[in-house]
Amino acid sequence: MTRVTEWQPIATAYGSASYDVIQHESRWLNSGNCHHVILYVHVLSRSGSLTLYIETSDSLEGPWNNVASFISSGTAPTKVVLSRDLPQSDTNRLRRYVRWSLSQNADEICFRIRAQLS
Repeated sequence: MTRVTEWQPIATAYGSASYDVIQHESRWLNSGNCHHVILYVHVLSRSGSLTLYIETSDSLEGPWNNVASFISSGTAPTKVVLSRDLPQSDTNRLRRYVRWSLSQNADEICFRIRAQLS
């Protein structure tokens, strides 16, 4: 296994209207030849009906598949394992690109994500 890196340092998003936020393309994970990506998602605080999604796609243009969603905060990170060894139809099948997105409706979230590629 490789070392764990800070993929998304602590980020805070908040707003007073409905909108979606997608991680900037320059920060998307390109899994390249990796067989596994392990994400450690830590939602430090959250209010309202906001949802944090982890998504994967075979191309930059999509379509993007939701592999995990987070609707509450916790005291410890949640481990998300993506693997190329899973069947093509499996939700947690690792595809080339990985990103996060937020679906927000006048809420607030503070989170961080660490990643390990192997």
